Amino acid sequence: MKSKTTHLTCACGTLRLELRGAPIISAECHCKSCSDAAGRLETLPVPAAIRTIHGGTRYVLYRKDRVSLLAGTENLREFRLGPNASTRRVLASCCNTPIFLEFKGGHWLSLYGNLWKQDELPPLQLRTMTQMRPIARACLMTFLPAHWRRPASMADFSPRGLRWVSKPPTSPSKELSMPDDEKILIESITSPHHTVRVNKAKYMAMRHALLAALPEQAPGLTVAEANIAILPHLSEVEFPGGARA
Repeated sequence: MKSKTTHLTCACGTLRLELRGAPIISAECHCKSCSDAAGRLETLPVPAAIRTIHGGTRYVLYRKDRVSLLAGTENLREFRLGPNASTRRVLASCCNTPIFLEFKGGHWLSLYGNLWKQDELPPLQLRTMTQMRPIARACLMTFLPAHWRRPASMADFSPRGLRWVSKPPTSPSKELSMPDDEKILIESITSPHHTVRVNKAKYMAMRHALLAALPEQAPGLTVAEANIAILPHLSEVEFPGGARA
């Protein structure tokens, strides 16, 4: 199957990029460095605000080998927070559009969410470094994983390394009425195109239990805490006596 190709440009269209395949993840960072950098860049006549209404910076992460700069590279300029900063941010000087953030030694680029049209931006999957920002309560009242601190590595973007915060309204239990052997595909958010087939009834039962157990305020639950908290909410049909599959 042919992989998806995405074409992006800076605000004036001089710089053109091509992205191949799916992103690693779509995230919103609330760390002090990203906030400080956004604040300084926003003193320029940038095409649009860099920070979201919650104070975070939207990024869409792609492997470097899936990003091609097709035109306008002569306009790229790097910006660092200090002379010894290992992380660089790159913008297009033709129109001051932020393009990407690059960690030294990283195999990925964090492309600024502003490069996408609002209705084409990949859906937000997590927020990170949320303890560093005075986020409005509504910011966390969505079913999104939130790293309270910076992930130690790219592997920590998987749900095993997350603290889950908040829960959406639960839907009626009729969702769980389905054949016992029905399977669904689950796609990994850290390994694009890697999928695994799971029992749909058990998956939905576990999902409902997790939503019922989640607190409505940060800092949420660690995975170990969630494993205990969900026990009273597990379906006796799918998980008799709290049995796990």
